[in-house]
Amino acid sequence: MRYHWSEHPLYDTKWYNEKIKGMSKEKVASELEIDYNTAIVGRVYTDFPKEPTVLIYDPNKPLYIAIDNSHGGVDPNAVIVMQPDGVYWNILDYIEYKSTPEDSAYFLTCQPKMQIDDRMYRFMERYMSYNWKRAVFIADPYDTKSAMGNSTILDDYRKVGINLMLPQERSKEEQILKTRTNLYRIRYNDNCLDFASAIMNARYPERSENSTSTKAFTLPVHDWTSH
Repeated sequence: MRYHWSEHPLYDTKWYNEKIKGMSKEKVASELEIDYNTAIVGRVYTDFPKEPTVLIYDPNKPLYIAIDNSHGGVDPNAVIVMQPDGVYWNILDYIEYKSTPEDSAYFLTCQPKMQIDDRMYRFMERYMSYNWKRAVFIADPYDTKSAMGNSTILDDYRKVGINLMLPQERSKEEQILKTRTNLYRIRYNDNCLDFASAIMNARYPERSENSTSTKAFTLPVHDWTSH
């Protein structure tokens, strides 16, 4: 169990003010305020909601499934299951897994050809209840034309009956700006804690102490938060 310093019987404002002398705001956030997200330097999405919401799938509303394919690289496939709800987008489910686009396509039609673990099995159980056959599938426009073997990613999904919709291509800076302006519309539930963690921990590179450059970073660090 963790408690804020203000709840400690021996700590007061005088103690706090002495404690924070010489500490960066990031260090104060992580060590005294139990706020690890604020502690991350250079966060990309500072206003993302930190707490999940109770969300229930509504069979009467449209369903969208967004896929960021790994196309055989080191990144995992990332899949988001979501529904519009008035001004909000409800993120109902999320999963990451490593596979080829072909195996991912079969997995998302509930006929996996690859070995799946317990986490993927539990996701599939929930996924089958979402009426995914009526969903609109959306993919990253930058990699869907990539060829894996003798077919493209679009072809791999088309073979199993999924026609991937491609959004408008934007630069990374445009994508980030559009996402920032719509953060207030995003809600997520307990199935999507990894999704939320990735957004809250996405960050820009830190500038070295010896750097004299004043140019702002435009591309976030490519790490586990990227997909």
